[in-house]
Amino acid sequence: MEDSKGIGLPLMMLGKPSVLIVGGIFAVLSYFINVGLATVLPGKIDSISLSIVVIGIIAKLLFGNEGLFGKVPEGDTRFGVNSTNNWMPHMPFGNGIYYWFFAGSAGIISTYIFWEISEYAKETNNPGLAQVAIFPMFALAVIFLILLVCGLPCPVFHHVGLTSCYAGMMAYGAGQGELVVLLWGAAFGIVSHFVADWLADVFLVYGDGYVDPPSLSMAACSVFTWIVFPALGLYNGTVGIVTPVVMLVLTGVLAIVVQQKRNASIAAQAAAAAEGAAA
Repeated sequence: MEDSKGIGLPLMMLGKPSVLIVGGIFAVLSYFINVGLATVLPGKIDSISLSIVVIGIIAKLLFGNEGLFGKVPEGDTRFGVNSTNNWMPHMPFGNGIYYWFFAGSAGIISTYIFWEISEYAKETNNPGLAQVAIFPMFALAVIFLILLVCGLPCPVFHHVGLTSCYAGMMAYGAGQGELVVLLWGAAFGIVSHFVADWLADVFLVYGDGYVDPPSLSMAACSVFTWIVFPALGLYNGTVGIVTPVVMLVLTGVLAIVVQQKRNASIAAQAAAAAEGAAA
């Protein structure tokens, strides 16, 4: 195996029972980490995503050769808008405007589905249905993950769908209307998309091993949606309306700046290549 990040590759092909045993041990360990986190911080953090992150970090430290953060090769830049190394080569971070529209749209769709299911569950007095209202977009995104594993350049957005609903459900619980819930979904959908890429540059792109960027994003964003923002009262009243709008504006500005820097970098590279060819 040449790629320690190829999580879609079935390891049975190696014919090494030790590999499967290690995988089983880490699976059991992740279960108990999740149970512990859910017990200590019930409803305060995405314990499943965090347990995935913890397991990935442990494996990287145990079996990797370049430490937790890896080494950036010469000529490349961590967090670069036109970096030669990316988590998703077909979805480079530098395409900021595309990121903003794609993640915002996915967040709106996700929270719209959440809203409709939650309202129907309320009308029919079906609390069981309400409990699964945040998952439809996540489930749809998993289909794209299957296609991605098959080699198709599909978008990765299950973290976008789930994180947007984390924020949407908090706004819904605070009594906000449908439009505001959708705004929260769009805002945190965008944030989760950028966060996944930034944290991928920290923990995944460089060095050996796989630390899952969507899980990193969902765990990090859940801290804000479920702990920080409620503590600050940002879901309530007028503040609950203004906050997602401000987030959308700020992330929009960020997207434009990132896109402009990427375009400038690509143009500079093209000009340098043309000069070299002329010489």
